Formats: sequence, C-alpha cells, structure tokens
Amino acid sequence: MRLDNMLIAEGVAGPEKGGGAGAAASASAAASGGPGQPDNAIEHSDYRAKLAQIRQIYHQELEKYEQACNEFTTHVMNLLREQSRTRPITPKEIERMVQIIHKKFSSIQMQLKQSTCEAVMILRSRFLDARRKRRNFSKQASEILNEYFYSHLSNPYPSEEAKEELARKCGITVSQVSNWFGNKRIRYKKNIGKAQEEANLYAAKKAAGRNGKQGASPYSMGPASQGTPTPMMSPAPPGGPQDSMGYNMNMNGGDYNSSMSGSQPPYTDSSMGYDPMHQVHQ
Repeated sequence: MRLDNMLIAEGVAGPEKGGGAGAAASASAAASGGPGQPDNAIEHSDYRAKLAQIRQIYHQELEKYEQACNEFTTHVMNLLREQSRTRPITPKEIERMVQIIHKKFSSIQMQLKQSTCEAVMILRSRFLDARRKRRNFSKQASEILNEYFYSHLSNPYPSEEAKEELARKCGITVSQVSNWFGNKRIRYKKNIGKAQEEANLYAAKKAAGRNGKQGASPYSMGPASQGTPTPMMSPAPPGGPQDSMGYNMNMNGGDYNSSMSGSQPPYTDSSMGYDPMHQVHQ
C-alpha cells in the first residue's frame, strides 16, 4: 500500500494521463531556487523526461504481468475443467487454485513497484536534492557578491538587510548569501596574495563604473577629496610593514619615510605614477 501511495504521489501510477509530467513539474518548481537559475530549468526538463520514461516502463511491465496472469489463469481453469471429466474437481478447488496464481503474480508486481520506487528515489536525489548536488551561482551573481565583498573588505559581514538585497539581485536565498560570505572569508584568509589581486581587480571595475566620479575607496593611497585620482594600493614587497589585511596602511609621509629609511629601499610604484618619497621631500 505504501508503494502504491508513493507511485501515485510521484505521478508514476494512477489512471490519469501525463501524471508523471505533472508531478515532475511540481517537484521541479518546489526544488528550484526561484528565477535567475536557468541551469536548473535544463536539469528539471531532464528530470521530467526521465520520470516519464520510468512511468512508461512501469506501465508496460505491469501490463505484461497482468496479461500473463490472465492467460495463465485461463489456461489452468481450462485444464481443471478437462480433468474434472475424469476426476472429481469442485468449483471451490478451482477458485482456490486461481487465488494461488494471483498471489504469485502479486508478489511479482510488488517487486516491480519496489524497483520503480527505488528508481524514482535515485532520480530525485540526482536531480532535485540540493544537499547532494553542488550548484554554482551564475556569473552575474558571483560578480555582485564579489563586488560587495571587496568594497566592504574592512568589515565583510553584511547586515540582514544587505543580505536580503543581495539575494534579490542574485536570485538566490538569504541562506545561500550567508554561506557564500562565510566561505569567501575563509578562502580570503587562506590565500591572501591572490585575494589582493582580485580585490584590486574589482576596485578597478568599480572605479571605472563611476564614470570619473571621485569617491572614497578602501584600496586608494589617499583621500578622494584632494581632487586628483588616487591609485590602488599595490602589494608591498616581502618584509615590508603591512597590517592584518595585507595592505600597507601608513598614510603619514614622515612616518612612511622614517619606516623606509632602514635597510630596505623605499617602495615606489612608478607604474602607477606615484612616488611617496618624492612627495615627502616636496
């Protein structure tokens, strides 16, 4: 009985036509994370196609078993009627024999239902169970999340309102946003060098998107209120003074000069057109 209920719920069993497609559509809608995930639509169409194939095979095999059961029952009843001419066979004995035949075929049908339910469960776990399958975000969603992370690098812990806004823009859930930021912070700490380059890249994209507007940036060497563009901080040479985030945050010219007057040569970024030692002497 449980197997029958499960097959009906999944749309595999039941007299209605297209029940499998209807059940697959509802399951796909429930499992999808909402709009903005076109890859899921492809996977759900595959799920519907495979579920329809399982339904077709189930009904074909079930029809074969029912036909074989009817043919065998008819054959046994005819045989018993012929034998009743030579030996006494009561109708009750014939009915008992028919019940035995039906019981045997019922066990075969039970095995068919069991294997069909297993096939449906495997199909669901492969296509619809998000816990077993890792789904990558779209490129646009990753760009939005990374841009927010690097623009708030000093405090990469978005508020609940910010998480809801990011989830709406990316077409994902708030829980997925929280998990992404948790994993991103861990990866950032493990690979600080590569993360610095990525931070500079997103800072450059953000600066280019402002169309020349001046604004404070966590990656600039000086305040934007001076009216001149300020370059992004390049990674300091090995052994140079750095803060916990891997950036040289010394903004005082005198302190910078004194800190660089030791055994290490002063650090300049000629490629960016900025010489801190030159400004100090001026």
